[in-house]
Amino acid sequence: MDKIPPIIGREYYDERYFNQYPEYFDISKSKFQQYRVKNVMSIYTPFPSETVLDMGMGWGTFTFYTGQFCKAVVGIDYSITSLLLCNRRLQEWPQKNIHLACADVQAVPLQSGSFDAIISADLIEHLYPAQFEGFLNECARLLRKQGKLVLWTPHDGHWAEWMKKNRLFLGPHESHVDYKSMSKIQDALLNHGFNVLKAYYVESHLPVIRVIEKAWLKYCSWFRRRIAVLGEKV
Repeated sequence: MDKIPPIIGREYYDERYFNQYPEYFDISKSKFQQYRVKNVMSIYTPFPSETVLDMGMGWGTFTFYTGQFCKAVVGIDYSITSLLLCNRRLQEWPQKNIHLACADVQAVPLQSGSFDAIISADLIEHLYPAQFEGFLNECARLLRKQGKLVLWTPHDGHWAEWMKKNRLFLGPHESHVDYKSMSKIQDALLNHGFNVLKAYYVESHLPVIRVIEKAWLKYCSWFRRRIAVLGEKV
């Protein structure tokens, strides 16, 4: 019998959750955030004329980064704490083209066909299967025709994830309730009216280790740290 995943609600993503990594609010102070931005933007970099939706903004990384060069960016998150922290950041460094909201990714209170691109980095592993379906339905509704959907998520087969599951030096992420495989993501996109333009694995950000992983990720699942996928609405 499959293990029943824990129930993770909105209250889980509180100030304690976000304060685990305070450096994540400043890209210049976090090598991990620099790694995320570099690789996610490599999947797809929105044009200056485009309107972008950051689904599951968390620390506001991609909301504030893309806000520097896009026409408009809307950042949403299920967590009230995320909204409060990002609002505080927006007050300190105002950007008129950035808008923030607290919303469920399965029911976003925004007009259909409003966005040229949706970025969802490190979100879908936090979604149960039914929530993932609802998320993709909303992405298809919110994107314009030929709009782009950027997905970035951990790969469950990586050695670090194996160590977390087996509690070997590393503890599991309680909020990572359902890892999606590459094939599952691609199939789901096709079933929700998307073409898959890119789908590949990425090595980790760790010095030295990333060099080894990059050389071997093509051949061995253990060296595939992240899954990167780009979908296009048909």
